[in-house]
Amino acid sequence: MLDAWLPLSSLLNNLNRSLGLPDAYPFVLSSAAIEKLKFVHECIVKQTTDRRFSRSLT
Repeated sequence: MLDAWLPLSSLLNNLNRSLGLPDAYPFVLSSAAIEKLKFVHECIVKQTTDRRFSRSLT
């Protein structure tokens, strides 16, 4: 998801700047923040996968 978000946020910011507006997303994601987001994403995917698997057994 980050692979899509980073270019999109850059595009939105550049579009806003060309119109004289402030950045739509004025934040820079640090490597620590990216790692935390990846961890949360992996937890959600695992939980979803585990639930689907356990339902298929019943």
